[in-house]
Amino acid sequence: MSQILENTRKVLRKYQKTQGELKLYKVLVQGETLQKYTYKHGKKQTRYFSMSPDLEHLQWRLPNSQRKLRRYPISEISRVTSGNHFFSSRNSKANMRTDDENCCFSIHLNSRTVDLVASSEDQRDLWVKALCTAMKPKSDLKDLRDSETEIQKLSEEITYKYNELEQQNSQLKLKLSKLEHLNKEKSSIEVTLQGKDQGSMHSDNSTTNKDEEINNLRQKVSELEEQLRNQSFQKSEKLVQLETNLTEKAKEYTQLSAEYEEFKKQIKEAFNKSLVQKVQHYKEAKDVLSSYVSIIKSKLENLEKELTIWQSVVYSYALPAYQNRNPSKIPQFKEVLSFAMDSMERKLEDSQVSFLKTLTEATKTVKA
Repeated sequence: MSQILENTRKVLRKYQKTQGELKLYKVLVQGETLQKYTYKHGKKQTRYFSMSPDLEHLQWRLPNSQRKLRRYPISEISRVTSGNHFFSSRNSKANMRTDDENCCFSIHLNSRTVDLVASSEDQRDLWVKALCTAMKPKSDLKDLRDSETEIQKLSEEITYKYNELEQQNSQLKLKLSKLEHLNKEKSSIEVTLQGKDQGSMHSDNSTTNKDEEINNLRQKVSELEEQLRNQSFQKSEKLVQLETNLTEKAKEYTQLSAEYEEFKKQIKEAFNKSLVQKVQHYKEAKDVLSSYVSIIKSKLENLEKELTIWQSVVYSYALPAYQNRNPSKIPQFKEVLSFAMDSMERKLEDSQVSFLKTLTEATKTVKA
């Protein structure tokens, strides 16, 4: 029985340790607002930091917005340090040491350093401890399930011991009934012996022997009764203690089960919320891409129409003139198009010259 109680205490201590880690994971999954220095310019910005529901990625985004989400695997975090000793930026002129050092901490990734400022020292310490816990192997949920399994095994073992004590109690009751029966037989024997004693007072030797036998019988019965009372008292005490322990362990197990179910519910809600937001983002991106595709398709159609018009103009008007000018050369579309453009420019220049000449003559005529 003492071994069962000791095992139960070990399981409960293990479960309490696991519960502490789960509370830290809750802080990471729910997320909080922190101040972050940009790696490029060294400017301080407000960002909402959290951990993905699967506990595999550190992520941050703009407050009250789901866009521009940055994600890094937890496996890329090499360490987490307190203070602003490791604050750095590509901008050498940036001043990143103006905040309270007790509120600052840095997340060291393989590719960069994320420099953060918490609102208080307690919030800084909580995030540093939670991130250090997240970097460890993910054994908390497994430990929780193992604890539940061990508690269930202990409950079954306690139930088995309780049934065994019940059987022993039944056997003791049976022995007690037998002893009571023997006690009744003893009383009848005593009555018989008393009758015989009254009828045979003259035989002193036989009476003395019978008295000795009766005394021996009474002594044995007294010893048996005393043993029965002691055993019954001990078994009763053990039974009461076992029932008390079972009641306490049942309450603790019920409370632990409720906390575990609540945590699973919160994790599921956070995962579903994140999934809905991702689906919404994908829909928005799909709509934007669809509009871009429609615009590109319309522009391509317009280009094809313009190309068709230019081809018809070139082959109808410019190609005969090009062949008359270069009869021995095989016409190429680019050369014919260039010839047509040059011809158009020359005609435009001739038209401008003719127009200016006519305008000059008209001006002279008006003056005359």
